[in-house]
Parts: sequence; structure tokens; C-alpha cells
Amino acid sequence: MSKPTDVRSILPTPRPWLYAGVTLLASLVLVASSGPRLWAAPAAQQQGEATLYLPMTLRNADGSQTYKPPAKSPTPAPTATPTREASPTVMPTFTPEPTPTPTQLAETGTIHGRYVVEDEPLLPGFGAPGFPQIELRLLEGTELEGIKVANAIVGEDGRFEFVNPPALGGNQSYQVWWLNDSLLGVETWVARWFSRKIIDFGDGEDVDLGTMEIGDVRLGPSPGNDIHYSLPTTYEWHPRDSRPDEIYKWALYESCLEDDRRTGAYFTPSLGHVDTYILGGPPRGFRINEKYCWYVWIDDAEFGTGWSFYRWKTLWLP
Repeated sequence: MSKPTDVRSILPTPRPWLYAGVTLLASLVLVASSGPRLWAAPAAQQQGEATLYLPMTLRNADGSQTYKPPAKSPTPAPTATPTREASPTVMPTFTPEPTPTPTQLAETGTIHGRYVVEDEPLLPGFGAPGFPQIELRLLEGTELEGIKVANAIVGEDGRFEFVNPPALGGNQSYQVWWLNDSLLGVETWVARWFSRKIIDFGDGEDVDLGTMEIGDVRLGPSPGNDIHYSLPTTYEWHPRDSRPDEIYKWALYESCLEDDRRTGAYFTPSLGHVDTYILGGPPRGFRINEKYCWYVWIDDAEFGTGWSFYRWKTLWLP
């Protein structure tokens, strides 16, 4: 077997730039290759030309120059910030306003009186709801109805009182009303009783209306209710023996439906303490053969006035 030809004998004289180029080319082949293999010359050089085999190593590449990424600095552990204790909430100081002292109403006085039935004291409790009422009425000038100011309830011994009602002004007066109306009334008592008028009140003094009799003046026996006669006719009633000084008037009014008001009534002159009245002809404004109602008006001088519980129908025949 013949010896292989020394490749150096057929290569041109080596030049420094040639070695540098070969070294660079070998480095590129190494990077592109996936495994340790030899680099082959192009096919043109394999046809009758010498082949150069280069080892897949790099000079001075001993591993010490291998790139290593810089070591990461250890992340410092977070420093715990001490929790600051919350300061207690300071509530604002509340100073309550002083309660205003209520205005003291000036004392005007007391209006009081007493009710009796045939001289016996009226039982306690009357004046409460559901019973006959006791009202203090304020009247302006000559008006008759007025307005209700207060209500009283009977106490012991038939007594009642109104404590410190408003003082009276000019042209004003007070009057105490007993209201024993037909719906809630008691037939043995008068339907109405009006105390005397109080025209001066408010200086702190007490006003005593005295003892007022509220027993009824009973009508009849003749003529009976809704029993008709021709004129003249005698009307009869039963006087109150406990009040011999009181006087009566015979009264007639047109609207029998107004039992509790009896407005527009006709009154005879004062008859005295009597028990009858003889009517000879129709009073002015009244007519034969029409129905009216009659009752007895009571005047007890300083203790007041009132009217009988019943009013009876009457008609004069032609």
C-alpha cells in the first residue's frame, strides 16, 4: 500500500490571513451544527482536489470562557412596618340646652256654681260625655248662642267650677249652660238652664253663680200633646214648688223640629208663679188650623232662666 500524500506538500505557502479565515469559518460551522461532525468541502473540491478535514474544536475554548448569566441578587425580605394603633375617637362634648320654663298663665279666677233637683244636690259625674253637659259660653255683644270655651263635671254636693278661663274683653260676657237635650236628656230635668251673665271677669276673683234648680216644669194635663181645640184654649203646667219666687211665660214657636233651640219663639208677658194661661186668639204671625209647639219659659231672677223639657204640639180648630 502506498503512503498517503502529505497534504502540506500540495498546498500553497500558508499565509496568516488564510488561517484566520479558516478559524472563523470553523467557528461558524460549529455554531450551526447540532452534533460533533467534520465539515466537508464543497462537492467541486471533491472531484480531483485535496480534501481538508478540520476538527470541530476551537482553540483555547476550554470551558472557562463559557458565558454564564450574572447571579441574581437575593430579594431582600420585606421589612414589616409596625402597625400604628388607632387613636381613640374623641366624641364631641354635648351640652344640653336648658329647658325653657313654661310661661305661667296669669290666674284669672274661678267661675263656680251648684245644681240641685227639688233642692237635692245633683249626683257627681254629670257633664261627662254621654250625659247632659255643663258648658261655659263666651258671648259677644247681644248674641244668644256664643261659643263653647270649656266644659265642667259635677263633683260633690252638686258643685261645678271653671278654673282660670280667659279674661273677658270689651263687649264680652260669660254664661254657663245646662244642656239636657232630647236625645240624651232626662225628662225630670229642664231642657235648658242659662246662668246669669258674667260681664266682668279676669282679675283673679271668684264668681259664684249660686244654687240653680234644674227640676222640670211639667206640662199638662190640658191640652194634651197634639190634641186640638178651638179658641179660647187653656194651657196648664206644674210650677216648681221649690222656687215660689220664679215667674213663668207661655211660649209658642213655629218649627217643632227645633226641639233643642226653639228659635223665633213668641213669649207672653210675665205671668207670675202661676200654673195656667188662657189663649183667646192666635198671636201675631200665627194662624188658625196650623200646627205649632208650646212650652213654658222659666225666669228665676238672679239664678238664671230656662225652659221645660217637653214642648207639646198644638193646633187651633176653626
